[in-house]
Amino acid sequence: MKNLIFILSFAFLFSCSKPEDNQPSNSNVKLLKSVTETGETYGSFSSYHYENNILTKVNYGELNNYMQVQQLGYENNKLIKIAHNKDYATGDAVHPEDFSYNYNLNSYPVETISYMTNSIFYKSIYRDYTYNLNNQKQITSIVENNDLSVEFVYNTTQVTKQKEFDNPPYEYTFTYDDKINPFNVLYTKFGLLDDYICPLLGQNHIYHFLSPNNIKEVYKNGVLRYSFIYQYNDENQPISVAAYDYSNSKTHQYTYTYTN
Repeated sequence: MKNLIFILSFAFLFSCSKPEDNQPSNSNVKLLKSVTETGETYGSFSSYHYENNILTKVNYGELNNYMQVQQLGYENNKLIKIAHNKDYATGDAVHPEDFSYNYNLNSYPVETISYMTNSIFYKSIYRDYTYNLNNQKQITSIVENNDLSVEFVYNTTQVTKQKEFDNPPYEYTFTYDDKINPFNVLYTKFGLLDDYICPLLGQNHIYHFLSPNNIKEVYKNGVLRYSFIYQYNDENQPISVAAYDYSNSKTHQYTYTYTN
């Protein structure tokens, strides 16, 4: 995929089934409240706000640096609009769980989502995307402004390969744990699929959202790029992860919090 220097947000709800049909089998699953990089002055974060168990606001950015905010709009239980307010890039301390903002979805730059039988059309404020689906409603490819950008290969439920059509092209492959992926819950429950709101290593790629389990290893062209070691709660959800970046030999620590 071309280097995504813009905010990529799009929505996906399985049109052939009810949202609850796509939930993780664990009935005790909690909703993700925040993911924060610890031990860094400008650690990355994302945080989530719910009203009546519906995701309505998302914040993400860097601690003590900047925060970007999104407000979500639904129609008939489908996410159809994502409105971006201006960046809060004042250089002052940011408050990741400050959701006091409330603005008209039609008053700010809005991204819209249209659902077809075998694809989703995403009208970004920067460019247009088409997300092609297979019969299981899994995303098989992404077309950016009429150019094929990414293809995905699955082994029934997990993404095993992400092919990027840059110049030169390359591909990612993955290994997984057997625990609940909270980013995939946001995807299947609310239709949110936003590669920038995931602060983990590999940000700007959507592979963190597409599989029901958490990624343990990411290989780029067969070479190990990232590895993740998780700690879990009693609901089999990650509460922390040590993520190692082999490109610069650095470990990043993240913590997860959930709603009650």
